[in-house]
Amino acid sequence: MRELLVVRHQAKSASLFEEEAAAALALRRTSPIERLDIDSTLTSIIVSMTEIACTLSSHDLAAQARRWQALPRLQREETEDGLRVTFAREAGVEDELRALVAVENDCCRWAQWNVEDGVVLVATASGDGVAVLHGMLR
Repeated sequence: MRELLVVRHQAKSASLFEEEAAAALALRRTSPIERLDIDSTLTSIIVSMTEIACTLSSHDLAAQARRWQALPRLQREETEDGLRVTFAREAGVEDELRALVAVENDCCRWAQWNVEDGVVLVATASGDGVAVLHGMLR
């Protein structure tokens, strides 16, 4: 009788194990986002925030900021879709501005960076990117 109880207990344990294994496998087949119980608005905010990012290392970002600050700025204007900054028409300014804009177009693709008239930076974005641009080059 005792052997029969042990066999039944083992059979029940094996069945329970199979159920748990099947549940774990089903859970692994879903993505982490599908397993989270969060509001879709929060998800879209997180996605939006991750789209506004600079790919430069902290060292390169600091160097880029120093280069921007070194340019002789005449006027800064926040526009509806971004930023317009006019720099002094001095030797080397246009070349440095174009070099800086080339870096920005590569590392901060969430915005469009352009040079107009040789000394005017025009940076535009949409959505949350506009506010980020408004906080730059102060």
